[in-house]
Amino acid sequence: MVRTGWLLFWGLILTGQLAGLAAAEDEKADSPEARIDQLAAEALASASLADAEDLLGRARRQLESEAGGVKPLTRDFLRAHLDLTYGRILAAAWEKDPQQDPLRQQAQQLLRQTILDHKNLEEQAAAEADRLERKLAADVEKNAWWRQVGGYLSRIAFNRAWAAYSLALVTPAPAERQTLLAEALGLFGQFTHAGYRAHPVVAECFLGEALCYYQLQRYYRVLERLDLDTIHASNTPERIYKKITWLRLTAAGAVPSPWYAVRAAEQYFHDTQRTSYDPQELELALSWAQSLKALLEDPAARSIAGPLRQRIERVAVIVYPYGQPWHGRLADLIEPFAVESPAACMILARRYFHKQDYARAAAEAQSGLLTLGQVPAMQLAADLRYLRAAACWNQQAWSQAFQAAWDFVALHESDPRAAGMYPQALGAARRDWQGDRRVAAADVKLFLDLLDIRQPDTVPPDERRWSRGWFLLADQQYAAAERQLESIAPGGAFHRSALYGRALAAFRQFEQRKLAAAADRPADGVDQEPLRRAVGAIETFLPLATAGGGADETSLSTSADAESLSTSMVELCLAVARELLEVSPPDPNAALGLLDGIEQTAGLLPTRDPQVLLNRLAGRAAANGDDSWQRRSALRLEACVVQADLPTAALWLEVFLTRPSPDASSAAALVRAANRLELLVDRPTVSPATEQAVGIRLVRLYEQFLREASESPDSPWASQEPILRRRLARNLLRCRRRLEAVDQYRRILADHGIRSNSDVVRSLAQTYEQLQQYDAAAQQWRTLAYGLEARSDGWYEAHYRWIVCCRLAGQTDQAGRLLALFRLRHDPVESAKWSELFDRLEENSPIATSHK
Repeated sequence: MVRTGWLLFWGLILTGQLAGLAAAEDEKADSPEARIDQLAAEALASASLADAEDLLGRARRQLESEAGGVKPLTRDFLRAHLDLTYGRILAAAWEKDPQQDPLRQQAQQLLRQTILDHKNLEEQAAAEADRLERKLAADVEKNAWWRQVGGYLSRIAFNRAWAAYSLALVTPAPAERQTLLAEALGLFGQFTHAGYRAHPVVAECFLGEALCYYQLQRYYRVLERLDLDTIHASNTPERIYKKITWLRLTAAGAVPSPWYAVRAAEQYFHDTQRTSYDPQELELALSWAQSLKALLEDPAARSIAGPLRQRIERVAVIVYPYGQPWHGRLADLIEPFAVESPAACMILARRYFHKQDYARAAAEAQSGLLTLGQVPAMQLAADLRYLRAAACWNQQAWSQAFQAAWDFVALHESDPRAAGMYPQALGAARRDWQGDRRVAAADVKLFLDLLDIRQPDTVPPDERRWSRGWFLLADQQYAAAERQLESIAPGGAFHRSALYGRALAAFRQFEQRKLAAAADRPADGVDQEPLRRAVGAIETFLPLATAGGGADETSLSTSADAESLSTSMVELCLAVARELLEVSPPDPNAALGLLDGIEQTAGLLPTRDPQVLLNRLAGRAAANGDDSWQRRSALRLEACVVQADLPTAALWLEVFLTRPSPDASSAAALVRAANRLELLVDRPTVSPATEQAVGIRLVRLYEQFLREASESPDSPWASQEPILRRRLARNLLRCRRRLEAVDQYRRILADHGIRSNSDVVRSLAQTYEQLQQYDAAAQQWRTLAYGLEARSDGWYEAHYRWIVCCRLAGQTDQAGRLLALFRLRHDPVESAKWSELFDRLEENSPIATSHK
């Protein structure tokens, strides 16, 4: 006789495929048998009967195509295995729908037949094993086919156990049913008698054994066989562990033992650490919640009600992402209890919202937010805030709806629902101001920063668009703001302020592109199209303005002390005009056109006389406190310089010399204009007379700046004193006032040192040469010769001019020693230009000693 028990154990040790349906250890994973087994396993796990039948049909076709290549025992076993699988599937389908009696009858017939088939297979396998043992004797264990036959004996016993259990499910006669369950228990027991261990076949047999006890209503025996401390996720395949957990909870509910069910569910969800769950796992979670509900209803558990409610939150977190019907089922379980935790509160809030109990929905959402902790960006937080806003809106609690909507857009800006929440907040604020006015004006300004919320009237469409546009502008969404404000029709109450907003939005886009261009340094410069759009909006605005401002002037600035619309437009106009002078190529005509538009609006034109215009500007400033006149005048000066209109620029300079000290912004514009003017008069095409005329005015301007810097430490010139002295010295030279230039250079060196002012030392040396004070010039060149980097161009120049100035001063011997020492230490001269010049010095060439 075959050693059946030994073969069962030995064959079990050799199994390696999922669910314990492997053949011998040396069977290849890609064999026909393995592929058919895999299809059968997938069919058994299918969600629908149709899918299972399709997979089994593929498996049967696979078997028929491979029939000639496998042994008869293997072929017969696989056919019986597929029949058993189909019978189990039919039995499970009937369990879900007991009204389908044809399914039960079909399953019963098929399972009875498969039990007989497996008994016949067992006899065939046993006979084949005996034959091989007689034939091979001591070498039988080395034979692969003998090992595979032993594996079939184990698998046949395994299949018979499941066939008996499944047949019991569809057998209505109680006595026969109990007989089948007892037979299944005996067969499963062949695998479980040694105790539980980490093996898929053993795990499945423990599950089968526990299922049999469950059908026999021996629930405590189920819980004993599925011991929590023995069977867990680390030693059990996931699909089997899920079924074991479900059976634990079902049996615990039948006992009842809610504590056991809670432990079993918590063990499962703690051990598996899943990020997503299938419907069966969601059912496990709801069963967990049902057990917690039973405990909370027990008066003996009142002392631990708090921890139990915390466990409900863990269930809610699992169920929350899956919506209905899971939310509704969980809400039915937890509604009687005061659960204050985010996911549970959200589920209850949705329940009340759908019941149109908006007050309770808002309250539950708020409770969830209060228990949320420091996680404002999570999806659950966004959903709580969104539902609270919607509930408050439907409740007509307008101030709360505004606050909830504000919280949502502030903390969940990237949420796709945020765009629709902006008008909700605006509408809630407007309705609140039509009634209780509980929303503070400061809060509306912080949210919109645009709309004059002290007007409680209904907001017309243009004002709605205007408000949205200005909110986008405050939120730095400049392109969207410009598009929004462009939709406001001309002639309405908000047209002028919309034009200002469009100009500002376009200008901000230009500034952004300018910053990006500065970072990327593109070859084609900054895109000026937004700047041109800003100019267009300003040019449309200015003819609509009046000297006193329009009727729709509103608080438009993002700061608390917002300026009037007309003043804001003047500020923007000056900023745009300055950029028009800075872009490449500059557009001074457009800049002057904007400035003319401002003055025309103020009634200061027509005039082209700088003195007359400046007097009018200053007079208006004294009358209405307008302090922008200096900047406007400075920009006019700068535009004249960019236009190369030197006579007008000189007149503007003269005008500024008769006025008080400018503010910091005007001072910066004056310095830019003066710098441009110096570059302009340095051109070869400028006549000496014009150069000197401009130079005289620049000297007076810089002298005035320096005088103001010395008189007041708060002067905008105080920090620019060294730069101003250099420019003063340069223009003194332009006016042939060389001694005064020397004084300025010496003052810079005395106050700020030589180390960082080598260019000043060089300019001083050159000025001394122009004055023919060669001794003094030689001393300055000597300083540079010892202070500059060796063999640099400036270093060669310093040595060369030092020697030349010594000769020109009559110190021929000193010049010769210096030249000889230089040749000794620094030959060869690396620069071709300076090598030639030093060679000429040695030849005592007249060219070599002439001043360059």
